[in-house]
Amino acid sequence: MGEARLADPSAGFAFDAYVLLPGAAAAVVVVLALGVWPAIRAARSSRLAETAYPAHPSRIVALLARAGAPPSALIGTRRALERGRGRDAVPVGPALLGSILAVTALCATAVFGSSLTHLTGTPALYGQPFDLWFTLSGPSPAQLGQLLTGLENDHALSDISIGGSG
Repeated sequence: MGEARLADPSAGFAFDAYVLLPGAAAAVVVVLALGVWPAIRAARSSRLAETAYPAHPSRIVALLARAGAPPSALIGTRRALERGRGRDAVPVGPALLGSILAVTALCATAVFGSSLTHLTGTPALYGQPFDLWFTLSGPSPAQLGQLLTGLENDHALSDISIGGSG
């Protein structure tokens, strides 16, 4: 609309196959290339049963088992909270802490964004007691009176303040 059309004359969505298709192919190749080495290492591992259960089972898994949780919940909880042994050991604590921090950051961002939207939508909250400001350079008294009459007849306005400076 208006001057914005001059800056961006595009009428809508454009699919550039010469850019998107090679980019998608490159993304698939990169993901496959990064997954090959871990897959080869996992396939070469001959230890099967010795890392199935950790030396010190999680208390949470034991509590869930006593409570009668389904096997799928027990397996998922065990995989999430128990370290494993040997080459299959994983840093469960830092991974759990990272997940908690990520969710906290996501919630904080949503709350901040909502608060900022409310603040910018309510000018009185940040010390601006008006929604619109007119600056007229050199109007005649007749022009100023005509503008004021037009504003007073506008039912969408609740208050009008007039000020002058020399």
